Amino acid sequence: MRHYWAVGECVVRNWESPPRAAEVRHYLEESVRRQLISDVPVGVFLSGGVDSTVIAALAARSQPGAIRTFCIGVEQAEFDESAEAALTAKFLGCQHTTLMLEGSYVREQLKAALSSYDQPSYDGINTYFISMLVRQAGIKVALSGLGGDELFVGYEGFSKVQRMNHISGVAHLLPRPARQWLGASLAAISPPGNAIRGSLSEMLDPELAESYFSSRILFSRPHIKKLTGSRLKLEWS
Repeated sequence: MRHYWAVGECVVRNWESPPRAAEVRHYLEESVRRQLISDVPVGVFLSGGVDSTVIAALAARSQPGAIRTFCIGVEQAEFDESAEAALTAKFLGCQHTTLMLEGSYVREQLKAALSSYDQPSYDGINTYFISMLVRQAGIKVALSGLGGDELFVGYEGFSKVQRMNHISGVAHLLPRPARQWLGASLAAISPPGNAIRGSLSEMLDPELAESYFSSRILFSRPHIKKLTGSRLKLEWS
């Protein structure tokens, strides 16, 4: 067996010599064009993020008037991106469909959604419901921007990583036992699911230095142990 590429090498190479904007655009256009080769109509999961917007725009340019876009809407205005998605779809000339999710419907479908997961997911519930919507619309193939936010830093939440890097740098000036005590104390006084305090408790733990991972957690390791009653050492890979 021969490995012809490695993620680490790609990251280092791109960090030392970032690709030009024209080069990135070329690869994106070519990738979307290839994925649009299908015997059936193709849809696009469209939100308010940079990733799905780029894919929808490139798809619409490649196949004008043939692309259908789909979005999930929610009742909480601060989390709802359906208005932005609808405007984007109108601008691109796509046929757009929005599924407004209500809490009662989510609860009704929750068991089926959870049973479809291969493993616990932070926001897989969104993918489940939008996939259901697309399938009900008769679309069997859809493009998703999943993973694109990590490449293009498509949401404001990514700026949190910089702040956490700063906190981590200051915290590492403290002795290891002090950081362990502070992390455990912060986790103890914060309720499970408090993303901000959970992230901070992880950053204070000297065993974990990955700011991005810490910014995305839902439950910190102390919370997981408390909720599951597990004494097992949790390892992140």
